[in-house]
Order: sequence, then C-alpha cells, then structure tokens
Amino acid sequence: MGSAVSDGGTQRTTLHLVGDGPDEEQTRPTQSVTPDRVHARVVEGGEPKLERGTELGRYLILDLIGSGGMGLVYSAYDPELDRRIAIKVLRVKYWDDVGRGRAMREAQTLARLAHPNVVQIFDVGAMGDQLFLAMELVQGKSLRDWLDAEPRSWRQVVKVLVEAGRGLAAAHDAGLVHRDVKPRNILVPDEGGARIVDFGVARGRRAPSEGPEEELVGTPAYMAPEQRVGQATIESDVFSFCLTAWEALYGYLPEPMETSSTTAGTRSSITERKRQRAHATEAPPRHVRRALRRGLSADPERRHPDVEALLRELAPAPAARAVRRAWLVTGLLAVAAGLALWAREPAMGPQERCKLAGEAVDSWWNDDVRGDLTRSFASLGKPYAIDSGARFTAAVDRMATSWSATRREVCEATWVRGEQSEALLDARMECLDRRQADARALVTLYRGDVDQGMVQRAVSAASQLGPPADCRSAEANPNPLPDDPKVRAQLVELQDKTAEVRSLRRAGRMEEAGTLGAEIVAMAETLDYAPALAEALFEQGLGRAASGKTAEARDLYERTLLEAARAGDDVLSARALASLVWHIGYNMDRREEALATLPVARAALVRAGDPPAVREEVLSSEASLHLNSGDYAKARAGFERAYEVAKEHLPTDDPRIGKLLHNIGLVAHYEGESEVAVDYLTRGRDLWKETLGERHPQVALALNNLGLAFHALDRRDEAAAAYEQALDIWEQAHGPNHPDVGMVLVNLGQIRAGQGRLDEALAHHRRALSIREGTLGDQHQNTGIAVHNVGNTLGKLGRHEESVEYHRRSVDIFSKLPAGHGYRIVAGLALARAQARAGRFADAVASVEAVRAEVVEHKPARVGEVDFAMAEVLWMQGGPAKKRALARARDAESAHLAADKADSAADVRAWIDERVALR
Repeated sequence: MGSAVSDGGTQRTTLHLVGDGPDEEQTRPTQSVTPDRVHARVVEGGEPKLERGTELGRYLILDLIGSGGMGLVYSAYDPELDRRIAIKVLRVKYWDDVGRGRAMREAQTLARLAHPNVVQIFDVGAMGDQLFLAMELVQGKSLRDWLDAEPRSWRQVVKVLVEAGRGLAAAHDAGLVHRDVKPRNILVPDEGGARIVDFGVARGRRAPSEGPEEELVGTPAYMAPEQRVGQATIESDVFSFCLTAWEALYGYLPEPMETSSTTAGTRSSITERKRQRAHATEAPPRHVRRALRRGLSADPERRHPDVEALLRELAPAPAARAVRRAWLVTGLLAVAAGLALWAREPAMGPQERCKLAGEAVDSWWNDDVRGDLTRSFASLGKPYAIDSGARFTAAVDRMATSWSATRREVCEATWVRGEQSEALLDARMECLDRRQADARALVTLYRGDVDQGMVQRAVSAASQLGPPADCRSAEANPNPLPDDPKVRAQLVELQDKTAEVRSLRRAGRMEEAGTLGAEIVAMAETLDYAPALAEALFEQGLGRAASGKTAEARDLYERTLLEAARAGDDVLSARALASLVWHIGYNMDRREEALATLPVARAALVRAGDPPAVREEVLSSEASLHLNSGDYAKARAGFERAYEVAKEHLPTDDPRIGKLLHNIGLVAHYEGESEVAVDYLTRGRDLWKETLGERHPQVALALNNLGLAFHALDRRDEAAAAYEQALDIWEQAHGPNHPDVGMVLVNLGQIRAGQGRLDEALAHHRRALSIREGTLGDQHQNTGIAVHNVGNTLGKLGRHEESVEYHRRSVDIFSKLPAGHGYRIVAGLALARAQARAGRFADAVASVEAVRAEVVEHKPARVGEVDFAMAEVLWMQGGPAKKRALARARDAESAHLAADKADSAADVRAWIDERVALR
C-alpha cells in the first residue's frame, strides 16, 4: 500500500508487504513516562479537565471519552508507537497515597492478566501530583449503552456476558477479586470480544477468617449481601455478575424479595430503571434463568464456586464446541462400528469396506453443509462475498474429493492389493484424519456467523488446507498415537481443538484463537505428549505473533523448538525457526539477532529433508528480514527464490503465489525499477482476480500499488485507472470511510493534480482528510499528510491564504515527530512557499530559517534543498531580493554537490540559468 507526500517535487511512498505475519499494526514495548507539562481547565465541580493537545509525558491528550468513580478517561496519541490509546487520569480526591496505591494496583492487575477479555494496560505515570494510566483504546460502548442502542436477542446478550465473564475468571485465576462488577464496567467493542474493565478497586482474595475489608468499595446496587458488610470474595463477584446479567437480559434488577441484595433505599431507582430499560427481544431459555438464580443466592455457598462454573451453565453448549464434540464422538463410534462391521460382516469384501471408508466424508461435507455455507456468505451483503463463498466451497469440494479418494486408495493398498503393511496404513490414516480435522473445523467455522474479515480470508484459508494426496507418501509415523484408548481419545480431541485454533487464526479471529490456544497448550502440557505439545505451542505462537504479542510469541516459538526436539519432529523445528527469524527481525525489529538465527534455520531445513513448503517459509522470512534492513536487492532475490519454490509445491492458481508476485513487485518499485514492478504487480493482480474474484479487496490492494508503479513511470492515465478501480472495490467492500479508501484517494488526488484537474484533486484530498480525521484523529501523521496535500492543491488553484492555513496545520502535526524527520522538513518548506505566494515574505523567510536551523543540526545533507527553497522565496519577493535569491541558489548548488547529489545540483543550475536569462 502506498500514500504520498509531495511538495511538488519527488513523491514519497510508504509501502506495506503482504506477509505471513500479523495483519494488524505492530507495536513495540513501551518506555517509562518522563514527566513534562500538563495543561488543564476547571469544569463544573472543580474537577480538572485536560485540554486537547495536553502532554502527559510522551502522550498527547485528544478527547474526553468517559468518566467513572475514580477518574476521567481520554483518548490520547502515543507518537513513539504511532497509535491511539486511552488515558485514565485519577480524580483529585485520589491524588494521595490511597489513590496512588489503587492506580498502581490497577496497572499491576491488568499487566498480570494479559487476557483478550480484559483491557490491556501499557503504562502508569505521574505528572506532579496527577496520576494516570495509559491503556488499550477500545472503540465501543459500555454494556448498558450497548443494550440501549438497539434491541438485542438473548443469544447476543449471553455471548457478550460470557466473553466478559472469561475476563473476570482470568482475574480470579490471577488471585484478584474485582469488587465492582456492573454494566458500566463491561465494555462491548465495535469489533466484538467484550472486556471487563476498571480494576481500580480490585484486591487480592481475602479469607473469611481475615475479617471484613477496611473500607467499603464498589457500587451498592450491584453488591452481594456479604460485600455490604466488607467481605468481598470470588462468590460476591459471581453475585454481582449475575445481577448484571439479569438486568441485561430481563431489563430490571431483581426485586429485594428475589435476592435480598437490594435495600428499600434503592427500590425506587430499580423501579424507574425497570420502566425505562428494554430487555432482550425474546425470553432466554430456562437454563439461563436457572443459572442466574443460583448465582443470586443470598448464601454464598449456594452460588457457583467460580465464574467458569457459572459460564458453563449459562452457555453450556456453544455451537462450535458442540459440533466438535459431536465429531469426536462420531469418529470414535465410527471406528468402533467399523471394527464391529469387519468382525460381524465377513460377507462384506475388503473392496466394499474400503469404499465405505472413503464415504466417511459425507458426515461433514454434503449438500446441507454447502447450502449453509452459501447462506452464510450471502448474509454479509457484500458484492464479493457470494463469489468468495463459491470459491471457498469449490476449494473444500476439491479437498473433500481428494480426501475420499485417498482414504479409499490407502485402505485398498493394504486390504485389497496387499502392497502396504498395517503399520503404514495406520500412519497414512492418521495423516488423513488430521487433514480431515482441519477441513471440518474450517467448514464449521464458516457455517456460522461470518464477518467481513473472515470472508476476505476465506479463499486463502481454504487454500491452506493440506493436500490429502500427500498422505499417500507418508512412509512412517515417528509419533504414532498411543495404544491406550483413553489417552488416544484425549489426543484426538486435542488434535481437533488444535485444528479449530488453526481455522480461527486463518480466518482472522485472533482473540478467540488465542483463548482456545491457551486451553490446548494447557491440555497438551497435562498429557505430556511432546508431538502434540509442540504443535499446540507453535499454533499459539503464530496466533500471538499475528496479534502483536511479540514477547509471548517469541517464548512460544522457543518452547516449540524444545518440544519438537523431544518429539524428533525436524519439519516442525524448521518451521518454528523460520517463523522465529521473521518474528525477531520483522516484528521485534532486532535485525542482527535475526540474522544470527538465520543459519540455524537453514541447518534445520536441511535436517528436515528440505521440503519445498518449509524452504519457501525460510526464504520468505529471510527476504522480509533483508527488506527490514534496507537491503532491497537481497530482499527481492529472496522473494524471487521463494516464488520459484512455491511453484514446485503449490497449485498454479494458489493465492499465496499471488502474494509472492506482489511482494517482488513492491520491492522492485522500492528499488526504482518500476517497469519490473508493473510486470510482477500485474501478474499478482491477475492471479488474485482469478483465485479470489475480481471484486475482492486484495485485488484492490494490487491495483493501488500498481497505480504507484505507473505513477513513478509518469503513466498517469494508467495510474488513474488503477486507482479508480481500487477505489470502487474498496468502497463497495468497506464502505465510504475506511482507511484504505482514504489512502487511494490520496494517491488519486496526486494523479489528478499532475493532470491539471485541480478541482477533482482538491475534492479527493478533502475527502481523504475527512476519512483520516474520523479514523485516526486530527493529530496523526497520516492526517498530516492529507492536510499537506489539501494545502498544496489550494496553492495550485491560487487560493494562497487558505493554502497557508493548511500548511501551518500540517507543520503543527508533524512537529510531534523527531527533529530532522523528512515530513517536518517538507511541511516547513511548503509553508514557506505558500506564505511567499500569499505575499507574506517576512513570514516565509522566517519559516525557511527555522527549517534550516533544524536541518543543519540533524540533516546536513539536506541543506541544499533548504537553501534552494530560500532562493525561490526571495525570487518571488522580487526587486533587490532577486540578487540574494541567485546567491542562495548558488549556495544550494554547492551544497548539493558536496552531498553528492549531482542531479539536484543540475536542477538548481538550470533554475539559475533560466532566471539569469530573464534578467
């Protein structure tokens, strides 16, 4: 992807690779806060409210987004990690030792939890007496606001409650009691995955023998009876959670006679809320009401012993888990039935029995399943979704047909033709079982509710299902499943769960993959079976890396290496090392360490027998590492070699080949070889159109980057056509205000400006600016790019005073970047030129001088660029200033030559000669 900043000269592009790593933006570990200055104004009640732009250490305050009993919550910007976060600033009454203790306790609590259903904390700091917490910014609503927004089904409400309950259970596992569970402390993000929040009053578990708490904290309306007298326990959190759940589902808090939890003093507020709040659109089933009534028992001993027990009663059989268990039971019954069939039906010949083995595919792939998939994809209502569904179904069809034929053939090789031992039959059947587990887990996932991200990944996910035909050549199984039926059944269940995690990850459902992945790692550790544990660790590592959990992912990869060595699994060792190289070098930006690990990965590849699929992974990781080091020649060579290897083991229409073609094209463009880039990007686009569909968002990605290559070659009409197609696809796929739409509008605006179609260019740049303000905020550097481009276009239209104001704003945005940053220089010089064109020459000269002082200290190689800008400003001023302009231009020429910039020096010389001729 690319976005451009231009001051009328060289276009600068930012490119993103399509890789095997995280789809999400990567973050690096935070640093401690350095106290700086705080600006605040007083609002009603005497509580300080921070102004927009206030600095808290390295953080910049944006907007007030909420308030609670302990503090005000703001959205903020972290310029070091280029991301938006949330900042909780404690209220004045907590600026004491008790408040500090609670703030630190919340920070330590959340840092310990690191759970997808708990808001993540990044930092804790102080500004004088003022205390604050920096944490994950989650776009969403409180449970109460979410319920008020629109009618919800009981299933939707229970799903949110279960997600939040998992976060609360994680807190309990960490040894903490929340003490303030209520609707305002459950957050429902826009993208799903409810969070439990506000651990400011949490504390460690307290035994009844320790007596009551020293202080009563929490919200009385949601307290358990024992908490009201100072005894907060896990059971009291269960009570508060059930009270919250009851209100969410039924629209009111139970009356005092139902729970004895409320007092006469709160009856009027309960009655009022009952009149105003809507409950779920239909009554929940009896098992839900029964579970909540148990949790609302006045006697703590009659409640659930923990939240997990409550959740099991509240949602006893989620669809995916129920189907997975059904598969396990069906599989075991099928094995038993098969054995019985062979024993009791001697009249049935081996050929008929093997035919029956192949027909087992019908249990999970049939017309009913295909119909469900068609409806699931169509429900998204996106133009590419139906096409993606058809391609997904076709890919699974091919896999299922191959699986059935291979299973029958493998069976016949032993029982019909006598070509194969029973030991090899077992090894090959286990291989086929694992292929089947992956396919049916993916199918079941997509039969349920799908979202846009899942649909976009569907064809790619299906293409990654291992080919069943490979199981024909499984010569031996170094780690056969144990003979003990009980242990074997547990390992089969573990394999099914691992397949489910793999499907969730490939579909982009990272939070769910992480939660279930942690379960399977724990289960594998209990079984102490190295092959299964190694696989579980590796799958969880891939998911954590994709979620930006860099330290956790690295630890998982390293543990994978140990367990793979114990299992004698050389292939998995090589894959884990390839992923570790990519992760250390690209995600963690530790290039030297990754380069040192690379030879070990190559050696592991040789030991594993150099399988093409793993060789491609190693080559792609190496290429990404060189790219991150700025060695584009080696990066391109690596991707080209990976592409050649991919053609050895992947079908010609596999979308992963399109990814490699795309990456080669991007690196070639980055090297300045845009003709080569056009060739590779075109081939990548065409393959994606063929495999993913013409309206798939990934095709728009290829079109956008193809437009960049055309633009670099000055093939503006072709660039504009590519951008227009990308814009059309992304608008249909994402809606009119998606960041991808904003990005291509920036690029299209640049083309239209170059074609002299300035009114169109201005419209594109203004729309891009509006999108970025809405999605990134008004202080993000990409918003600054859009502001800068609006200012440039206004200047070309002769609207110089308006241009000055936009350039002044871009200078202010980029001032947050480090001194000497290229955007600061470009924006400062653009402001100077705009001021000169508006006739504000003193301001223009001052702007150039300010940039020059920064450049001399931080970027001396760019002094020539700044001196030439001063020459342009002085020339525009006219009169005696023209003589000074020529002198500064000669200084610029000399500076360019000293910096070994012959082309730039020649451009300045041409400018001088032209103006001398005019004089």
